[in-house]
This record gives sequence, structure tokens and C-alpha cells, in this order.
Amino acid sequence: MIGPLYTVKETGLVLRTSRTTVYRLMKAGEIEGVRIKGSRRFTVRSVEQYVASQVTE
Repeated sequence: MIGPLYTVKETGLVLRTSRTTVYRLMKAGEIEGVRIKGSRRFTVRSVEQYVASQVTE
């Protein structure tokens, strides 16, 4: 099971960024997206991993 999924809009809200940036991150391989009936969805785990990779101390 993949687990909970975010829409592009929800992913943008979580990351505090635009839909365009979400698509750029997906194309760059920064976050993993899946296509379901023509719509993009992102796993919560993929978004969390991206955020963790961006944290600097």
C-alpha cells in the first residue's frame, strides 16, 4: 500500500510553495509523484523525505 496521497495543491500548501514549483520538483526527481487517472498525486512519505533533505543546521 502506498499510503496517504497529496494532490498538487495540497503538496504546495504543505511546502508553502506554488503548484509550478511542485511540478518542477517532481520533474527534477526531488519528490516522487504518481499519476492516477490523469491526476498527479504525491505520497506523504515522499514529501516528508524532501523536507528532511532540505533541513540545514
